[in-house]
Amino acid sequence: MAGSLTAANALVVLIGAGLVALFLWAWAGRSFAARWWVGRPFGPRLVLAVIPGLGLLVLCGGVLALAGTAAAPFVAVPFLLGAVLELAGLLDVLPGLWAPAWYRRLPPGQRRADPARSSVAAAVEGSLGRPGVTSIGEAAARICGARPVGSWRGGWVHDPDSNERAHAMARRGTVEGRLTLYPAAVVFAATRAEDTLRGRTTVVLVETGEITGEEVVPARAGADGRPRQGRLYRSWFPRLVIRTGENAHVFEIARGRAREIARRLAPMAPEPR
Repeated sequence: MAGSLTAANALVVLIGAGLVALFLWAWAGRSFAARWWVGRPFGPRLVLAVIPGLGLLVLCGGVLALAGTAAAPFVAVPFLLGAVLELAGLLDVLPGLWAPAWYRRLPPGQRRADPARSSVAAAVEGSLGRPGVTSIGEAAARICGARPVGSWRGGWVHDPDSNERAHAMARRGTVEGRLTLYPAAVVFAATRAEDTLRGRTTVVLVETGEITGEEVVPARAGADGRPRQGRLYRSWFPRLVIRTGENAHVFEIARGRAREIARRLAPMAPEPR
């Protein structure tokens, strides 16, 4: 019985430590995934208060259960801090300085979701004026409620030659997002974090009826098939090129799935090719 109680207490400690680690990862915000909470309605409260508060409470409780009252002086302050954070999160009274520096530098409108600002309006404002770039509303109208055939994480390569970053977490010349294949169209939508950091929404739509060719080019290459420099800071996976007349759209596909998407697109495009 004692052994099982010890194991249960150790599990509690691990859970508390995991929540604290999750908070530290999100606080550092060194990747798009780590900044998932930015711009979400309850994201800041959850990440900056509820998760660390609960983590500290669970961790301190587990340590006390394992070590006994001898550990009380060491966990008193973290336990109190956890209680304060949990209460602040529940009441939504977080102080303005309790946030990472990169988050405080964001414009106020990008920190929390604004329900009064429609996603369609944001998409229209964020249009880059390039072929295929459209609004969320227009993309939804073209899809007409169809179910996706497949979806892959990747990026839209809007400038294969660029060595500049749009923001600190950006890929060079590439917008991070997800490519989704529908029966009538291929749609790329940037991640929420990418849209927040760029200050605009990016949606690219290519109708399958307009596709005149699809091919896979080497990693770091543009539509011309010529790889660019930058082995250390560009993706190592082959890229997908979708052509529509004189225009070409280049996409990075995670885990080297470009050939799979090209095979799926081939029978969907019009004939003759």
